[in-house]
Amino acid sequence: MIKITNTDVWGFDGAIRGMRNPYMSHENSDSKICEEMSECYQCIKWKHCPFEDNSLDGYSIGKKDMRLACTLIKAGSEHRKFLRMIHVQADIFAPRYWWAEMDTYKHVNMNSSSTMHLITMRELAIEDFSLDDGFLEDGILGIIFILNNSIRCYKESTDEGMKRSWFRTIKQLLPESYNQLRTIDTNYECLLNIYHQRKNHRLSEWHAFCEWIESLPYMEDFLNAMD
Repeated sequence: MIKITNTDVWGFDGAIRGMRNPYMSHENSDSKICEEMSECYQCIKWKHCPFEDNSLDGYSIGKKDMRLACTLIKAGSEHRKFLRMIHVQADIFAPRYWWAEMDTYKHVNMNSSSTMHLITMRELAIEDFSLDDGFLEDGILGIIFILNNSIRCYKESTDEGMKRSWFRTIKQLLPESYNQLRTIDTNYECLLNIYHQRKNHRLSEWHAFCEWIESLPYMEDFLNAMD
């Protein structure tokens, strides 16, 4: 299971200006901040504003700028540096086994909910884990029972040494399917690489994540430029 909320995207204005710096071709730029929305190329294409879930005004990339952007994207990472200036933030609720693979990408900054502080605050339930329907349910219920017993022992213990031991037991037994919330901060260049590396991955969470990448403003055009 993966749930992505509170997506925010910004930085198009500076990114597009910077994209034209190498040849100082700013007079050819036809992009603008789009307050009316109806004039935006994306509004016409998608029949709605792709920025409508964001707090900032929309940004209309013109046809000339889009043509140059796609050319630079196709030319390779050293030429599409402007993508690193388009920033994305979002809240992601996903299992630890998915986060372990997401940690591969060093250009994704994260603030996570802390198992160190939260894991002993309440008893765990099956809803706290990402599981395929009916698969291994009996096994996970047994693990949850042991974890909850350990949590109770941790809370009831007055000996600091025993509390540390029970806490280590909880951490050591916690399954990789345990769901964790993190807020990420990344950029379009990193997401472009993630998409092409993970779109055919065996984990369904990566398919859902790639669908989210596709939904970001102008991302479909940028992804198509690499094909």
